[in-house]
Amino acid sequence: MWETWFTGIAVLISLVSFAMTFQLSRSTYRRDRMPVLVARTLPSDPRGPLRVEIRNVGRGPATNIILGVGERDESRGSAQLGKRLSEKWFSPMRLAPIAANEAVEVSHPERSYLWLLSYTDALGDGYTTKTSNFGTRLHEGRYHPKVWTPEIVDFSEAPHPQTRWLVTNDSGTGFI
Repeated sequence: MWETWFTGIAVLISLVSFAMTFQLSRSTYRRDRMPVLVARTLPSDPRGPLRVEIRNVGRGPATNIILGVGERDESRGSAQLGKRLSEKWFSPMRLAPIAANEAVEVSHPERSYLWLLSYTDALGDGYTTKTSNFGTRLHEGRYHPKVWTPEIVDFSEAPHPQTRWLVTNDSGTGFI
């Protein structure tokens, strides 16, 4: 009788150990190929376009990158860096892939200091980085406005400076 119990407990411990090891190796594998994009505003002429440096500080290439600008709400502070898109987003630009440990400089016609970077890794897993003067926060998953599709946000030239385009409603599910 005791032998059956010990055998059952040993099998149960083995299954739990296997599940934990599998989950740990999966998350380690993902972090080994995970890109992490950060945005930094560069000094620029107040009359000209805003210059932003986007650097990949992660280990893998970032692909399918969308850079968007948001309306900053000083009263919300760092809460505005959360996952939910409860602010108006506008002026999205699609960027070329950025390799690990590389940076690109982007000229953007808008003057906001709330930036959203939505991107994928080489295998298609999504990530979002939100940056403001309150800091930077990385989220697993793509949290850009749902209406910013590849058909709308393409690699075409940026619009005329100081002209907002593709302004979303507060939930990011439509345009205003």
